[in-house]
Amino acid sequence: MNTYQESTKYKVILIGPTLKKDSILHTQLKREVKLYLYENIEFFWQSHGKNAADLALIEINSKKIQLKSIMKFHNKFPEIPIIAIGSGKPKDYLIQAFKFGVKDFFKVPYPVNLLAERVKFFAHS
Repeated sequence: MNTYQESTKYKVILIGPTLKKDSILHTQLKREVKLYLYENIEFFWQSHGKNAADLALIEINSKKIQLKSIMKFHNKFPEIPIIAIGSGKPKDYLIQAFKFGVKDFFKVPYPVNLLAERVKFFAHS
């Protein structure tokens, strides 16, 4: 796990290999939010799973992060909004993801500036 900035900032969890490696996104966000970066959902549960954050960005197209992971995350932290990123999924899959707490979805490759602005919107609302 890697973190940026002070503990008083808005806390954002990024889960998934694409999000963890996106240094451009990290640079755009680290002045305004504290980032927690995880390669996959298992690392999140092992090292951060007991502590809440303010927002979660979860990559749902990776092999280990599927709808059941979104549902488990939402059941454990119902107050944390989720922004999902992923490849084009069938309509029914996305509808189910929104039922499990996803507030927004960005298709990969996502527009970094737009995703950063969306995170900042949650941080300031």
